Amino acid sequence: MLNRIGFASANLQAACAGLKQYSAIFALAFVLIVLQLAWMLLWGVASLGMHRVFVESDPDCERELHLAARGRSHGGLCVGLPAYAAVFYMLISVYWGQQVLQNILTCTTAGVIATWWYQPNAQKATIGALYRSVTTSFGSICFGSLIVAVLQALRTMADTARRRASEENNSGLACLACMAECILSCLTNIMEYVNQWAYVYVGVYGYSFRTSGKAVMDLFKNRGWTAVINDDLTSSALSFGAMGVGVVTCCVGLLMVRFSPVEWFTALGFRTNVYATMGFIGFMVGISMALILAHVIIAALHTIFVCFAEDPVAFNRNHPKEYDDLVDGWRQFHGDALLFAYGGSV
Repeated sequence: MLNRIGFASANLQAACAGLKQYSAIFALAFVLIVLQLAWMLLWGVASLGMHRVFVESDPDCERELHLAARGRSHGGLCVGLPAYAAVFYMLISVYWGQQVLQNILTCTTAGVIATWWYQPNAQKATIGALYRSVTTSFGSICFGSLIVAVLQALRTMADTARRRASEENNSGLACLACMAECILSCLTNIMEYVNQWAYVYVGVYGYSFRTSGKAVMDLFKNRGWTAVINDDLTSSALSFGAMGVGVVTCCVGLLMVRFSPVEWFTALGFRTNVYATMGFIGFMVGISMALILAHVIIAALHTIFVCFAEDPVAFNRNHPKEYDDLVDGWRQFHGDALLFAYGGSV
């Protein structure tokens, strides 16, 4: 474990050196935080309005809500397949918006760090990288983000079905929903793993999403670094910290329900639904905001890996001190991988 911490520290120092020179990327991150917050608020209002429309369109919903007040029903949406289709669409929209903003930041950060790596004296690197991210690379960003958003929405629906089946003692449906949730979780994790490296390649070289995903995996495979990049601790630590922020904001959402007038949340029906909805929204807002900032550092770190695998000579030429520190870290903790990739030339 100490070796992994030391190796992560060596790469993180190089990433932070690039971010320090082009600190405007953090200003962009805060702008994206504001956009993320605005999107979440808009989505929350739209979700409440959609819920209200479906409740008012079905006369049986009032009866369900009265039964829910006595603990004999779950309340919620009462109109069957159209309502669930609308919920699925809303889930895709919120996850897609979140993914697009995060991946714009990932591509922009990758472009900035690549500029620092190859052209350290370049001006307006952040603006240039952002321009490429929202123009020529925007289609790739939206495409990969949509795939993840659909998988996340399906996983959320499967989780909801599993919990509902468990509450109703429907063991068969609960088992099927659990298996579906497990499969979707695996697919989502795989896609997110590919995305985080593919978008670095998109930001550095401007390739399409599919080309970038294959190219970056082939790069690490040819260098013999597949196990090395999987051994990195920094991404896990930052993501875990974002989860902590999400838990805190979830508690804020629950406290808001506890100390706010009941009339504010009548559209959500039974009190349990209110707590669940506001807790979920609070968690999503918190973790989304934290992940935006964590993504700056993670994307910079991943770009260091990619650029070091592609062209360490340029790094030595432009940043000799940082190069020496990074190579020392590699030699100390992953000397065999460095020797396999470059022999004695690095």
